Amino acid sequence: MNKPATLWLTRPQGDSERFAQELTEHGITSLIAPVMHVVPHPLAALPDTPHAILLTSRHAAHALASLPHEWHNLPVYCVGKSTANAATAHGCTNIIPGISDVLALLPHIAAQLGTGGQLLYL
Repeated sequence: MNKPATLWLTRPQGDSERFAQELTEHGITSLIAPVMHVVPHPLAALPDTPHAILLTSRHAAHALASLPHEWHNLPVYCVGKSTANAATAHGCTNIIPGISDVLALLPHIAAQLGTGGQLLYL
């Protein structure tokens, strides 16, 4: 008889705990052992208004709070639904959600920005 596999959850502690609970509800065991810890840092002064913003993690959305208010209308490219929801919760109004990862967003970003466009990657 095969023993069920245990999933190693490597996301930050809080994310892993929430996911472990969902797994438990489906009878799946897990081991929480994060390999990263998210530490918010304030943004340094930025010289120019970018043409768009890129978020590859919902954890980066906290930085949106320190941006000038008028930047919240800039296009914000997000890798997925969770990241897009976090950007919306921080007041951004022009969200372009992706469906997988940053590589899938790159053609859309390149088409919008073109050569010389400035992208703020948080």
